[in-house]
Amino acid sequence: EQEAAGIAAVGQAEAEAIKQGNAKMQGMVYGNIIISHINRNEYDKVIQKAPDYLDFYIKNEQWRLYNQIHMQLITAYNLKGDYKQAAEEAEKMFNSAKERNDKAGMATALYATAITYSIQKRWKEEEHCFRECISLLWEVSGYDNILTQSYAFLCSSLRAQAQYDEILQLVPEYEKAIARFEKATGRTQPEAWGNLYVALMDVYYSPLYLYIHPSM
Repeated sequence: EQEAAGIAAVGQAEAEAIKQGNAKMQGMVYGNIIISHINRNEYDKVIQKAPDYLDFYIKNEQWRLYNQIHMQLITAYNLKGDYKQAAEEAEKMFNSAKERNDKAGMATALYATAITYSIQKRWKEEEHCFRECISLLWEVSGYDNILTQSYAFLCSSLRAQAQYDEILQLVPEYEKAIARFEKATGRTQPEAWGNLYVALMDVYYSPLYLYIHPSM
């Protein structure tokens, strides 16, 4: 009953946005629909609806929403285990962003591709994608959350490859990314710091690192 009421409310919001000719509101309604399906694990509904919504975003040049919802579509394919389709969508997203010189879009596509590799434990390919993603995200603003998450995933990928010294080399720029995130949001980001500390604990207490650095 509650779900039916929610669907009716979304339908009313969409109808109102169309009636007003308010493309921005309409785009946000579509975004909320996709997020709600993801949150309810309704991946088939995401796969069914997202392509039409993405066409709407392209037509109305709503690129930030386009990037966010395209990433949710890739997430849906990943969670269904359809990695081939996820990779194809990520490539499509990357090429679209590259054509319009949208560095944030390119970075988001690389982030999505890296997650697909991570699920498949293709560590070296994941590492390569996250390094490219990070490089692009330093050149844009408004994506600091994805930037700090990219560092966390990159550390996990390096740990899986036992590249502990590489993780330590990342720490200064990882800390700068968190500081930039906090400055942009105006508040502390304990989750981001927590991910960094977990990465460092994984290094300092790994058997191989202790073997190479017995003074620890």
